[in-house]
Amino acid sequence: MTVKTKILNQLKETNTLADFYTDAYNCSSFGFVLDYNDEFVIVERFNDENNYDGLTIFFLENISRIRWEGNEIQSIAKVIDVSKRLDVKPNIDLDSIHSILESIQKHFDFLTIHIEDLDSEVCLIGEIHDLDNETIVMHEYGTMISLDRKFVLLNVHDITRIDLNGCYELKLKQVLNISK
Repeated sequence: MTVKTKILNQLKETNTLADFYTDAYNCSSFGFVLDYNDEFVIVERFNDENNYDGLTIFFLENISRIRWEGNEIQSIAKVIDVSKRLDVKPNIDLDSIHSILESIQKHFDFLTIHIEDLDSEVCLIGEIHDLDNETIVMHEYGTMISLDRKFVLLNVHDITRIDLNGCYELKLKQVLNISK
């Protein structure tokens, strides 16, 4: 067991709020560890306003720092509405990126895929239309401004992070009147 996985286990078992940094992509996320293995971690995320903001699946290799305890994090933990947290751990198979995507396809309506190594400003929000070991086809939602539904094929190896059931995505789904 590596030090990183030992700390992830501690954070999970003690249900401790932590701040997860992916400095290479200029990203920081507050959340609780729901599950992990040697390659991935699922974090139940809270946004900058301390509101529940869905799940994030990080590649462990992309996490550069994890902070917990301290005044800021403990203060945030006190104002988070814990009643919004999931009652049941999501059924996501962390064996590989392919198994993660298959689990998402079975159990979630939509996802946000980040391809930060190619462009840190790009994320794709939509439903999984088709999938194999190398590629994913998404039916994109577009943005609140464009509302442009289209299909996109991506290399699964370009994925750097996956978000599920976030505030923006739920609102976009509502605007598009997608009921599934």
